[in-house]
Amino acid sequence: MAAAREAIADAWRIERGRGADEVVDSPRVTGSRTSVRQRNLAGSQSIALRDGSTPGRLGRPEACTRLVPALTILSSSQFERRSDRVVVMNGASDEGAEERERLNALSRRVAELEEQVAARDRTIELLRARDSLEEERQQMLAAVENCADFIGICSLDGRAIYCNPAGRRLIGYDLDADMRGFDVSQALTPEATRYFLQHIVPAIQATGRWEGELEFRHLVTGESFPTQYNAFMVKDQQTGQPLGIGAVTRDLRAARRAEEERRQLQDEVIRTQAAMLADLSTPLIPISDDVVVMPLIGTVDENRANQVLESLLAGVSARGAKVAILDITGVAAVDAAVAEGLLRAARAVRLLGAEVVLTGIRAEVAQALVGLGVDLGNIVTRGTLQSGIAFAMRRA
Repeated sequence: MAAAREAIADAWRIERGRGADEVVDSPRVTGSRTSVRQRNLAGSQSIALRDGSTPGRLGRPEACTRLVPALTILSSSQFERRSDRVVVMNGASDEGAEERERLNALSRRVAELEEQVAARDRTIELLRARDSLEEERQQMLAAVENCADFIGICSLDGRAIYCNPAGRRLIGYDLDADMRGFDVSQALTPEATRYFLQHIVPAIQATGRWEGELEFRHLVTGESFPTQYNAFMVKDQQTGQPLGIGAVTRDLRAARRAEEERRQLQDEVIRTQAAMLADLSTPLIPISDDVVVMPLIGTVDENRANQVLESLLAGVSARGAKVAILDITGVAAVDAAVAEGLLRAARAVRLLGAEVVLTGIRAEVAQALVGLGVDLGNIVTRGTLQSGIAFAMRRA
């Protein structure tokens, strides 16, 4: 290296001494590149010499002849030893190309790794989604299996596809037996089967659902029972094509029994209330041991007239009364039915050995009785309740 630098310097000094029009500047050595610069009136130009290559016109020919060997020695002497391995530095361009190739290879490898990571992430997301769907499916299946109502699916031609345990128990089908292909019409009464085919299936095909009462039949006992039947079309989620008919069915027997019990209880309450109202509407008030009074208020129809007769006879007989006063001051209107009821009461009481006194006959009531041709000749009448009580106390 030192010898090359001395040779270049000698050639340079000789060229400077000749005073040429075009001279060569002092050469510069940088890394693996050795360059010289020629100057003229128009400017300067740098020419790089690598691996002994001959530059173009550089000052005088003899100057180039002296510089080229020195530059060749200097260029060929540039090398580097690494781990007992000699790497010749032939130029920055070759090294840069190799470096770019390595960078490109690294970039391609990074892109491949990124794509692998993205694919792995997509796979993880798909697995998570599948696990979530499987968990939801298990939850839905558990809900259906443990539901107390009949839940089933059949094909469009009426063949069973699925039926939960509650549905199997409802129709008497073995819990452990394979129910696929079972003809669902066997679980319906003949009338219900015809109705199902003629009305329910067309309605489901037209509107997608049907709801109402349908009579089922127990496969073992043959017992028929009412159900609340809610049917709907099951479709493919992708194509929308119908796959079958689903149904949720509830046994109405317990509800019907509870309804019948409520109805009976309600009837009993009504009868009790009616009896209480009858007692209140036909009260029998004792005035003394021998005299009782029954004031009548409101409308007297045939049913109430019968209640008056029953209460009056029971009271007179139980107390041994001699006089019974019927006060009609509060009766709104008297018609033929009311008049007939009063006459029957008077005749019945007379058969028990007592006498009936009719009080509270207003002017319009008297006119109505005359217009009806009612003969009250055998009944004692008084205008007011007070006068009637006074008469009864004297007779008793």
